Amino acid sequence: MKLNKLYKLSPYEFYRYIKENIMYGFVDKNNNKYFPKDFEKIDIDSLYVLQTPISVLENKCAWCWDVVELLRDYLDNNKIYNETYYLEYIDEKLNIHKTHTFIIYNQNDNWYNIEDNSSNNENGIFIYNSKNEVIETLTSCFRDWIEQDYTIKIAEDNFTCKQYLKPVFEISSIEFQKWCKK
Repeated sequence: MKLNKLYKLSPYEFYRYIKENIMYGFVDKNNNKYFPKDFEKIDIDSLYVLQTPISVLENKCAWCWDVVELLRDYLDNNKIYNETYYLEYIDEKLNIHKTHTFIIYNQNDNWYNIEDNSSNNENGIFIYNSKNEVIETLTSCFRDWIEQDYTIKIAEDNFTCKQYLKPVFEISSIEFQKWCKK
């Protein structure tokens, strides 16, 4: 589907399109696709490039960083106020480095989060009473995921939650992470 047709969908329809048509993974600078089964065997930082919204639709493969930018494009085009956030947990002693991005938007005096394609959640869009509530909920989910996956207690000094602005497309993983943390 073309981007201009996607712009006309409701937020929930847009979410359904992403969930049904874009596989979780990433595309490198040579348009090779990588999926979760490949992640342990490759150096993601040397391969990953942030896709444009059009590339995401053409490749039908993206992870949260790419999908958030597609969602940002959709929301901006529909003049819906939105903010993007970067979550990161690094524990060098335990060799843990996990990141996640999410987008929230404000409409009709409520705050919403549209799930990206990395979630198994089928609801897709969640409504909140305040911006703080949505940020705290998503941050808590990320922390819980790390603690359960690694059977650890999060060290607060190793955790980052930063709002970030629209990045330049086709930058590397390292460049994207630096952008989000500045």
